[in-house]
Amino acid sequence: MPYKAIVLDWDGTVVLSLDLKVENAAELFARRFGVAPDAVRRSYRRHSGIPRRELFERISEDCLGRGLGEAESAALSDAFTEANLRAIAGAAPLRPNLRPAVEAIRARSCVVVVSSSACPEELQALAPALGIATLFDELMGSRPGFSKGPEHVAHVRERYGVELDEIAAVGDEPRDMALFGAAGVAPIGITGTCDRAELCAGGASRVINDLIELLPDVG
Repeated sequence: MPYKAIVLDWDGTVVLSLDLKVENAAELFARRFGVAPDAVRRSYRRHSGIPRRELFERISEDCLGRGLGEAESAALSDAFTEANLRAIAGAAPLRPNLRPAVEAIRARSCVVVVSSSACPEELQALAPALGIATLFDELMGSRPGFSKGPEHVAHVRERYGVELDEIAAVGDEPRDMALFGAAGVAPIGITGTCDRAELCAGGASRVINDLIELLPDVG
């Protein structure tokens, strides 16, 4: 059955920004808590792909041996967003062939949305700065009760009137494969952050090198 909706992860799939975010988190935790940056980098990459609040909680548990309070978590998230806006808008490249691929897919009446673990405010600010605000049908960030994975996929089904077997979700990390697989859609890996073997081991139903490879399967 042709796909009628494509769900794209953001960091590493749309925008090649993962390395910048890892460095921002390492600097932030080092400055606020005196944590060794390398420890934060390792923890971030280990847990990357989950909603930010949960990600920071995992990093804190790994590096500080404790969780984060509500106010502490909110302050970290705000500072992280500010750092990301400064770094990504000025330096992060888009995935090669992103625009023509998405435009060609949408021209076949296929919905293309972004599903990110980043907060919605970050996406809404970054997309115009990167010149891609109108490229997608919708940009979905994560917040409590509406996060990347099953909740975003359920929203796509309801809003666009598509069934699970008409949705494909593309991500660049094994964690993406797990989240999208848990949502009941076909998890497609795209190389770049990880190689084919890592993505397949993480549960990818298929691995591509370029988004244009999806074109024959949409309509």
